[in-house]
Amino acid sequence: MDSTEFFAVYEEVRAAVNAKKLKRKREMKMEALTNPEAYARKKMKHNLNKVKARKRKNQEFSKNRTPIKVRKMHDGEDVKTTKYRIGED
Repeated sequence: MDSTEFFAVYEEVRAAVNAKKLKRKREMKMEALTNPEAYARKKMKHNLNKVKARKRKNQEFSKNRTPIKVRKMHDGEDVKTTKYRIGED
């Protein structure tokens, strides 16, 4: 398959994907007009799922945090503090 054939097929697929995306977008806008309660429920559910995903992601990152000891000077004396390094064991 040469590059012109590839790009022709690629453009067809891309156009089909964009058409589906626009169709879904139109359907969502129509639902917002015809049935606002159902649209609001879907929107709240979607937002709740995003919050849960963000919490899961943050928990995964916090598992990989390992404390490292750092010495700092504070008013002329050494003070031990703990910082966290992500992803190193």
